[in-house]
Amino acid sequence: MCVKASRLSTVALVGLSVFAAAFGAERTLVDLDASRLEPGSLQAWPNQGQLGGSFEAGKDRPVVASVAGRQAVTMSEKEWMRSTFPAPPEITDGKPFTLALWAYPTRLVGKQVMVSWASRPKDCAEFAYGRSREGAFSGWLRDTGYRRVPRLSQWHHIAFAYSDGQLRIYVDGDLDGQSDLKLSPKSGEPILLGAAWDTKKKEPAFGFRGALAAVRIWGRALSHREVRNDMGSTEPFGPVPADGAVAEDRRVTLRWQNGHPQARSAQLCLGEDRAAVEVMDARALRGDLAADAPGQCDVGDLTLGKTYFWRIEQRDAKGKRLGCGPVWSFTVSAGPARDPQPRNRVAGVRKDTRELAWKPGRYATAQTVYFGTDADAVGRGDAPLARALPVAATRLPLPAPLEYGRTYYWRVEHDNGALPRARGDVWTFRVEDEPVPGHLTFFVVSDTHYGLDCRVEPTVQLLIDKMNFLPGTPLPEKVGGGVIRTPRGVIHLGDMTNDGKAEQWAAYVRDFGLTGEARLAFPVYELFGNHDGGADLPVRMGSLERNRSRPGITARSPNGVHYAWEWEGIRFINLNISVGTTIRPYDPQDSLGFLQEELARLKDKAQPIILLQHFGFDRRESLRWWPEEWRKIHYETIKDHNIAGIFHGHDHETDIFRWNDIDVFDAPHIRDADATDRPVRFGFFVVQVADGQMVVAERKIDDTWGLTARKNLRK
Repeated sequence: MCVKASRLSTVALVGLSVFAAAFGAERTLVDLDASRLEPGSLQAWPNQGQLGGSFEAGKDRPVVASVAGRQAVTMSEKEWMRSTFPAPPEITDGKPFTLALWAYPTRLVGKQVMVSWASRPKDCAEFAYGRSREGAFSGWLRDTGYRRVPRLSQWHHIAFAYSDGQLRIYVDGDLDGQSDLKLSPKSGEPILLGAAWDTKKKEPAFGFRGALAAVRIWGRALSHREVRNDMGSTEPFGPVPADGAVAEDRRVTLRWQNGHPQARSAQLCLGEDRAAVEVMDARALRGDLAADAPGQCDVGDLTLGKTYFWRIEQRDAKGKRLGCGPVWSFTVSAGPARDPQPRNRVAGVRKDTRELAWKPGRYATAQTVYFGTDADAVGRGDAPLARALPVAATRLPLPAPLEYGRTYYWRVEHDNGALPRARGDVWTFRVEDEPVPGHLTFFVVSDTHYGLDCRVEPTVQLLIDKMNFLPGTPLPEKVGGGVIRTPRGVIHLGDMTNDGKAEQWAAYVRDFGLTGEARLAFPVYELFGNHDGGADLPVRMGSLERNRSRPGITARSPNGVHYAWEWEGIRFINLNISVGTTIRPYDPQDSLGFLQEELARLKDKAQPIILLQHFGFDRRESLRWWPEEWRKIHYETIKDHNIAGIFHGHDHETDIFRWNDIDVFDAPHIRDADATDRPVRFGFFVVQVADGQMVVAERKIDDTWGLTARKNLRK
């Protein structure tokens, strides 16, 4: 029988024996273990690996002490150590290697180097902890960050394995990410602990604050199992279906990887009773299985809608038990209806919509549709719109015209014949608000930085989902209250992407769409920023092409990149990155000329104008990007007009302030969390105009309100 054991206790019990079993007689090039050191100031850390020698302290000595239950070498950015030998040919000049270490970081910044063995600049090899684009590894223009930055003030096993132009990063035994990077670190230089080395300045750089308990380096790329074995873990891993996932097919093949180096067979326990699976109850066993890599077992047809638990016990060649893995679970999909039209949780559905549409589930034999304005009634099944529809039915007319501003609920329930029924989720949508002359709502967002790290896209997608269903909810009382109406569109103030790469632009287009057809349910009007690349690169070229079919545009610049439109008598002018003619490296592509032409076309100087640009007027960030001389020209150009506001992004600080005598709105943008265990911060401006008054309110991703402003549009 297997018993439950925490990962830390497993590591403590089997770490050394696993290491020996996994790697046999193989010796590492570098093997540093702080448990062998005496507490106190450390001058030299002997290398027990093949290269011998030791690591000598720099000017300031690190200290050996107990840190959260482990003997470790502690550092506070100024303490670092250098090897008495050069990095060997086995790990330089593009050769495969693995670096594995136990680290306890205590400070989160962009980058702190834990181990390095080739100096900057160019062809360096810096293995780090941080939240920047080179927070995990920097090879000088060959950089990568963590997908999920390891949490502060915890012990982490971090490994970097490189071969054949691919760097894989593992955190606590799980693959954090892999990057296609052709590395060629310089040879002939020592290995450093706790810092990188800057050859030009002849000093250490990017010092590490925290502790190191062990450092090991191999002249080959370890497999995923070997990395886990190095951290002391021998349990099975990599379950398919993933733990907690939904299996779409009722016939399920379970797959996993055996974690023990001596595993030759395995036993599977599967059932609906977690407690029985936990103790490997004989009634839930599925027999002995060959320990293929990965292992697998076809468990046949399972019951729709049921949740199953499973566990693997590994055995050696003689059938001896080697320990159990964790209990994993998955749920078999009941085959519900999907892809509702109108889309779920969208608050801008056209009033002239006349039907519901969906895709039936794979097991359906008949369908019932429920529809109404009472969510509970639809959920209970008290509001049938149609019963016993054939499985081929995918559309159904609405019983009556939709009403402006009303919220509706519906679901499709499937009779799956001899199989369990699929109730279906309750979907909801809100109808657009009735147009009122002089009333206008729009949203403003900035700096989504697609491609920055793994948490960006899910955060932006969540923000879009919140935008889609915000209409119909109240504005904050401090700007007069009232209900948020259906927005005419969403304005994006630039830095859509982080590096201007084609794949980042494609991800932005996938989520934001153009006219409300993508994840975002409303039209989008974007600007390009400094992170979006130059005039001949994918983002600017893609946006230029979209301008040809962007809805509602009344004017475009001769080069096609700047444009203007009107909503309810307010003229919007997109000036993109900044106002100017042509400067480098961030070419505004004569936005000044377009602004002058647009102002000259106005028949009434009192008409409200909203200007849109990426660089702003703050002294935190924008001043060094956009020269003061251009700001002066900008002001002289617009000072005699009714500028209702200038919206900008870029500086990563939401703000509402005045520049000269003009209201400026520094829009929300994506921001990394202050700590690794906190969510990414983001938000957008809700702008609403009524009766000659404009209110601006910052809506945060946590559903709270931030900065607000209210002003009169009449000059």
